[in-house]
Amino acid sequence: MASEATPLRKGRVVIDGEVFKLDGKEIVLMGGNYVFKAQPWFPPLQVVEADAKSMAQGASEMAYTPPPAADGSPRAVVPCVRLGVVVAAAFPKNGAAIDPTWAAALDATVGAFARAGVHVFFDLHQDAGATTNGGEGLPWWVTADLQERAGCCLEQCCCCCCFSSSCWSSCCPESCLTSYITTPSHPLRPCCLPNCIMQRFGLEITTYDGDPDPWLPFSVDDKGANPDFMNAGNASMRQNNADGTWSRLITSQQLQNVMPRIYASPENGDRALFFEPYMMLVRHLCGVWEKYENVIAVELMNEPPLGGLPNLCSTATIWRQILSFQGHVLAELSKDPRIKTPIAIDNFASTVPGESWAISLLACA
Repeated sequence: MASEATPLRKGRVVIDGEVFKLDGKEIVLMGGNYVFKAQPWFPPLQVVEADAKSMAQGASEMAYTPPPAADGSPRAVVPCVRLGVVVAAAFPKNGAAIDPTWAAALDATVGAFARAGVHVFFDLHQDAGATTNGGEGLPWWVTADLQERAGCCLEQCCCCCCFSSSCWSSCCPESCLTSYITTPSHPLRPCCLPNCIMQRFGLEITTYDGDPDPWLPFSVDDKGANPDFMNAGNASMRQNNADGTWSRLITSQQLQNVMPRIYASPENGDRALFFEPYMMLVRHLCGVWEKYENVIAVELMNEPPLGGLPNLCSTATIWRQILSFQGHVLAELSKDPRIKTPIAIDNFASTVPGESWAISLLACA
């Protein structure tokens, strides 16, 4: 991670106290998310170039005048984007290397922004987990592997190990195992209460009437289909992840079961499955930061979801689990003194410290 002794190249944006500086002068970064949540993960290069040019032109011509710097000098508006980087895109299949085609597209995208003078925050993006429960971010083969090793669903309902996978999974029918993915045997459903009650809160799961088997298309059971497209290609998923229905995914059994496993992956049996590929990607992004002056920082995870329900013990400590995961990432990066990249962390609501009552409450657990 960057330190005060890190030499800075010209054109690198840095944080100095509570302000951003570019080449020693205070600036105001202005921009938004630039995230593709499905293949091909980045727009065609000519589209990126046109967007970058438009952003730079807009920043230079806008009527807004930022407040002056601390010394009274004017502050310039500098365009920036929060560029979505998806683990599932870097690792389309379980393997030992980042997909070179994706890596080349990332490099070209960052380069296009650099040529236009647009700065970039890398955002390791996920929304509601994985395509296998209607979201995006985690590779589908990660959640599918968790499903293959699932234990009895009752293990999620208590704080002890009475219903651990080693004790009960061998005698449980598939439909009674913990749900990590969505298939005909594991339909997308709320985590705690019956659908009829969740409907009172707008969190019910609905299905497309015209599909006789709503959770089969693009699931891991749909042979020949790519589960990467389940969030967009499955009609019933689209009813639950579009516009105002997105929050239904957050309270689904699948997401609530997956996320505690992800946060614990640095220290449990899922380390090789998820944490090691994830760290490979983080290190790769640090290398891209080193290559391009317009890259500002690497954000470890977009709005890490709260999980663990209906296990109240797990849910009450979920923020601690998230911080522990981030701590393990920082510890791994610190082993390589060559890495000087600034690291950004986010909470599940993208709020600044002290502004979320839920985060403040969970921080006490």
